[in-house]
Amino acid sequence: MNLQGCEGNYRVSTKWEKTKRLTTYDSIKREVMESTGKIWQTMVAKLIRLIRERNTETYC
Repeated sequence: MNLQGCEGNYRVSTKWEKTKRLTTYDSIKREVMESTGKIWQTMVAKLIRLIRERNTETYC
């Protein structure tokens, strides 16, 4: 009886650990996505600027 009770507690703790790990992973992933998104935005902006400059050069 006592062992079963401990098992139940262990299961609950592992479940909680998994959810905790998932939430931390999600937050890290979100942070990484946001930072990479910003990097991508700046890269795309630079690319667009370069393309526009080249286009204006060819048109002029």
